[in-house]
Parts: sequence; structure tokens; C-alpha cells
Amino acid sequence: MKKLIMIVLGLSLGMVAQAKNSGVKVATKKSKNLNKVVVQPVAKPGMYLNFQGPWKLKLTPSKGVKLKKTELGKQDLSGYVPTTPEEAKTPNKAKLKSNPPKFSFVAAGKGNVDYTATVFVCDIKGTECFREQHKGKFTVK
Repeated sequence: MKKLIMIVLGLSLGMVAQAKNSGVKVATKKSKNLNKVVVQPVAKPGMYLNFQGPWKLKLTPSKGVKLKKTELGKQDLSGYVPTTPEEAKTPNKAKLKSNPPKFSFVAAGKGNVDYTATVFVCDIKGTECFREQHKGKFTVK
């Protein structure tokens, strides 16, 4: 029984922790005393970004970095974001490609920011969907 519980727990944690169907691009651009930061989730080939599930970006700045918000959600995305439930289920792939959804924000100061991005992706057949998390760090200069 213990073994079965551990296997089920391991499978559950693995589906959340391992992000193999999507990725995240992070770009920072210095402008005067501020840094413009863009965190852009991307689906891997054979997958697409789905907006029915959870989307979140959690930011943990080091001591020298100031952020207006440390948690962002779907409401904070810029770019193409579906507005109806049907469109959220099967978003317009051409719009996703030409104007991808992204989290954009400004960071002041100098230091590092750890992030955890939670995105939702589905296979192009629509048979499987995955909640995936990406953890990383970027530098504010």
C-alpha cells in the first residue's frame, strides 16, 4: 500500500514539476533606471497554449530589486488572449503565433529575480492537456 501511494504521489508531482510540453522565454531590456521584463510562455511542437487552465507568474526578487507586483495571472497577460470560453479551449493558432501572450512588467534596482511560471498546454488533437511549471532566474542590472 505504501508503495502504491508513493507511485501515485510521484506521478502527480511529476506531471506538475516536469515541463516537457512548453517552455518560457525571458527577455530584459534596460531603459534608464528601469528594466522592462518580458516572460513569454511557448508551446512545444505538437502542443498549443490553452487558456482554460491556470496561468500564473510568481516572482521572488532579491533584496536590491523592486517590483510593483510579485504575482501575475491571466488578467496580466498582454498579446493575444482569448476572451470567450470556446476560444480559450481552442485558441486561434495564427493569432497565438503573430501576437503571443506574455507577462510584461518593470523591475527597478539591481539583483536577481527567481520566477515560477505556471501555464496550461494541450496537444493539437485536443486529447490531453497539461499544467506545467517553469522555474528560473533572471538578472536585473
